[in-house]
Amino acid sequence: MDALVTDLHERSLVTAHLKNPEPVKLADSIELALLNLVKQINETGARVTSSDLPVVLGTAGLLTQLFTNLLGNSIKYSPGKEPVIRISSDTFEDEVIVSVSDNGRGVSSEEIPKIFEPLERVDKDPGIAGSGVGLSICKTIMEAHGGSIGAVINPEGGMIFKLHFPKAIVVRPA
Repeated sequence: MDALVTDLHERSLVTAHLKNPEPVKLADSIELALLNLVKQINETGARVTSSDLPVVLGTAGLLTQLFTNLLGNSIKYSPGKEPVIRISSDTFEDEVIVSVSDNGRGVSSEEIPKIFEPLERVDKDPGIAGSGVGLSICKTIMEAHGGSIGAVINPEGGMIFKLHFPKAIVVRPA
């Protein structure tokens, strides 16, 4: 219950933290997220790779939290196998899309809209801890940065989370 209250409180504070955006290297946010998850990475043998990522205007702490939640879920929902996570970005005319793909359990296409709702857990495995707030925090962080988050089923198994950053907040590709 304490974890749930803490997660809901964090979700409510996201917009308040985004007052003075500054250039943030997404690669640095990912590096800090990996440090936050070092225990889970070591326990599971997770492999995380990343291509060149952009610099965006935002709040470093929030973007680190975003990647900590996404990478943590990718690790958590890959029980019984070595998690493989790939992070990449593509630049389009009006946006940059950062993709986080994994080889985890995934969800059905019907369940995808539900995973970003607060307190919604589509995977009811009692052996996997969670409050059902992590992905809704990711959604709130992306919206606070003027972007959005979505997900698709990874054809290789697992999920691909897509972070849509408007080109207006992209400082430069790294």
